[in-house]
Amino acid sequence: MAKNITQFIDESVNPYFNLTIENGKYFSTNKESYYLKQLPDQSFSFDVTNNKVTSSIDEFGTIKSISFYHGNYLTEDKPGVWVSKDFVQENDLSFKIRYDDKLYDFKNSKNRVEADLVFNLFPRIKHDLKDLKCTIIVYAPVGRTGARLSCLVYGIYIENLKPTNLTGELILPKLYEKKYSDRRNILMHCPQSADKKTVHFSISPGKAKFIPFILCDPNAYSSEE
Repeated sequence: MAKNITQFIDESVNPYFNLTIENGKYFSTNKESYYLKQLPDQSFSFDVTNNKVTSSIDEFGTIKSISFYHGNYLTEDKPGVWVSKDFVQENDLSFKIRYDDKLYDFKNSKNRVEADLVFNLFPRIKHDLKDLKCTIIVYAPVGRTGARLSCLVYGIYIENLKPTNLTGELILPKLYEKKYSDRRNILMHCPQSADKKTVHFSISPGKAKFIPFILCDPNAYSSEE
């Protein structure tokens, strides 16, 4: 298991669960995979959960859906994972990056993308933008004592491949459209964001920067601080 973010990013590609998307075509080193022949498929996702939060991530890193568990209703239904559960849900959350007067939407990728499961557990999605590489990693935290937190960690690791400094900004998903009352049932926290809308970065040649985001349930915010 990796001891730091660099080892995690550099971990070898999972030979069984991996995809490469280039020019709209899907490839995998696992030639025996039945599912490879079914792609692209709108129902495809990496599912990440700790039983307090569950989310579905597509092959480009878009959060297709995220649900926060609140509690159980007192009913006589048969038991099940999400039967008679009280929860809130949001859909379609994606990030963008702006650099050198270019705007790149991770959701609508036209560049080479590599996706796999690190240690058979953690989705890792790499976007190759030629001048830089962005790697998305997602996990639902579980404490040393087994405590589950009602939040999702969504990290973006940016590597500067240019011979000069790289400056730009990550653009967070919009949490409301026209007015505050339209806001979504989710909070997003990033210590490096001053306005909660963007994160500015400056990276020297050959260096990298990791920017983590915490997506949490507004109803459990105080307990997750």
